[in-house]
Amino acid sequence: FFPDPFVMFRFVIPLLLSLVDVGIFFFLRRFFGLAAAFIFYFNPLTVILTGYNSHFDNIAILLALIAAVLYGKHEKQNNRKEKNVALILLGASLVVKHIFIAFPLWLAFRQRSWRDRLLVLLVPFGVFGLSFLPFMQDGLTGIVNNVFLYVSFKNAPLWHFFILNGFPRVLNEYILFGGALILGAYLFRKKPV
Repeated sequence: FFPDPFVMFRFVIPLLLSLVDVGIFFFLRRFFGLAAAFIFYFNPLTVILTGYNSHFDNIAILLALIAAVLYGKHEKQNNRKEKNVALILLGASLVVKHIFIAFPLWLAFRQRSWRDRLLVLLVPFGVFGLSFLPFMQDGLTGIVNNVFLYVSFKNAPLWHFFILNGFPRVLNEYILFGGALILGAYLFRKKPV
């Protein structure tokens, strides 16, 4: 829509992402306090990702935050309609960027009944899966290669600098990352959503 790509990529997209950051700020302020909102908004990483790199992770974060608060609010009341809306929002977050791919697994782990576990897994992952339908015309190869087999762990600077240098090479990034997710899920299993 913009004849000048510089304007689009250096002004329009960062402006949109900055508005999302403001939305996250107000959301965090309302539900978690002013300190959490300031820590997020004035974090140099937030500024760099939005203003310089124009990463759209913050859109996925905002959708996941709304989903988590909505789900947590209605979890004890067992309000199925509101919980389903939250799960659809979580699915939308996964569609934008699948940085919260393990969150539905953690939510499912917390459920008491198998029906609820299945619902918590099927709805977000179903929304995520349905988002690939427009790209199915060329088959699954492109989707599998560019989404499911995409690897960004090769550069894993945090793991390599702080952790892997002190451990034998038997522990690779995948084992450490998966182990950290499982340990975190176990430690926070009784925390509110």
